[in-house]
Amino acid sequence: VEILNFSLGTGEIMNGASFERTSWKFIREFEGYNGGDQFVINGYDALPRMLAQNLDIRKKQNVQAIDYNAPGVRVITQKTTFEADFAVVTVSLGVLKSGTIKFLPDLPWRKNRAINRMGMGRLNKIALRYPKQFWPKGNHGLVHGSDNWSNFPASINLARYTGEPVLLTAVVGNFRNAMAGLPDETVTREVHAVLQGMYGTDIPEPIRAVRSDWDADPFTLGSYSFNEIGAKGQDRNDLAGSVEGRLFFAGEATHRKKFGSVSGAYVTGERAAREVFRATAVRM
Repeated sequence: VEILNFSLGTGEIMNGASFERTSWKFIREFEGYNGGDQFVINGYDALPRMLAQNLDIRKKQNVQAIDYNAPGVRVITQKTTFEADFAVVTVSLGVLKSGTIKFLPDLPWRKNRAINRMGMGRLNKIALRYPKQFWPKGNHGLVHGSDNWSNFPASINLARYTGEPVLLTAVVGNFRNAMAGLPDETVTREVHAVLQGMYGTDIPEPIRAVRSDWDADPFTLGSYSFNEIGAKGQDRNDLAGSVEGRLFFAGEATHRKKFGSVSGAYVTGERAAREVFRATAVRM
């Protein structure tokens, strides 16, 4: 039973959602990359900082509406309006589902259907730093079985990659609401209690904890997309499709085979750039 619960728990982490909401009909479509995982150990912001070099990025410009009536596109923020020939929408599926950005005119019905049918996951990660490492040094991860399959079934041993005594674990939405809104002390205590069950009550107390709360972030409203029951594989293609030859879409939710991944988001950005390039050539 505990082995089964571990498998169920890690399956929920992969989708960022509970089994009750997840459709596994299209799971075989998911496509990863060959080779092992790589860790960005100097802070994940190193990746967007590198990609943002020499780009004109305007901060604190919350988009309120996108008007794509002919002949171009107007992006309306709380401060100003930007006008362009084309626009690429890269906001998360959670933001699209929330309706906080108004599209003028409304998006085509197929795209709205995809947004409504697909699910936005709720998964959070918690990293605990200890004064010393008390777990096995060479292991990539630590796993345990329990009566509740969502009770922190696995942790990644970051000490193996960074040399620092840090464990990283994840929790999905159906377990304590992914710890959303709970005090840091409560979350830390619950994760530490699981480790005490694995290694004994005499292990040292954590000296620091860092956690995510993606569902509360207004710029994501969730962690990453998943195939909710009732969704179709075609929905991701519909979400990725351009509108009127001047409004384009990118992001992990628009990739049919690499959804829920940074690599999927990246390659959809490249795809959208090619689409804009082709649209520019047509206008010329």
